[in-house]
Amino acid sequence: PGRWMTGTQNHEGIAGVRAAIDYIASLGTPSGEIPPVSQRRVAIRAAFETITAYEQDLSRRFLNGLLALPSLRLWGITGEAQLDQRVPTFSVTHQKLTPHQMAVALWDRGVQAWNGNHYAYPFTEATGLEPNGTLRLGALHYNTAEEVDRAIDGLREIVQS
Repeated sequence: PGRWMTGTQNHEGIAGVRAAIDYIASLGTPSGEIPPVSQRRVAIRAAFETITAYEQDLSRRFLNGLLALPSLRLWGITGEAQLDQRVPTFSVTHQKLTPHQMAVALWDRGVQAWNGNHYAYPFTEATGLEPNGTLRLGALHYNTAEEVDRAIDGLREIVQS
């Protein structure tokens, strides 16, 4: 009591970090099981390599699908040769539809997307995208190619109607 005390430990945070480590490590094993502690580092590295390759495939699919819709403007890296410099998250705008209108129309088709400035207000302000921002679509290692196709097909329907 006469010294500095850290107080109650963040037990739920500690448990959450452990669960996240276990999850990522399980992705780096052929069986999908959580590896022993002695093999976690190797499993986590393997998981990140697998995730990176898979997400680049999703990025390629998203990129090609979005670029096939000429009425959309894709913001950011658009070259396949530069896929290693981006994540599978894409911001787009349309000539006539607002990002909000596209997000609602996608929602009606079972595709979740977000509109706005995405915590990048200096960018959206500097590029003249305010007050509407962009429509943001993204995928991660747990998404499928079919889900990307559904998002692209939904956008195609929206921008062609």
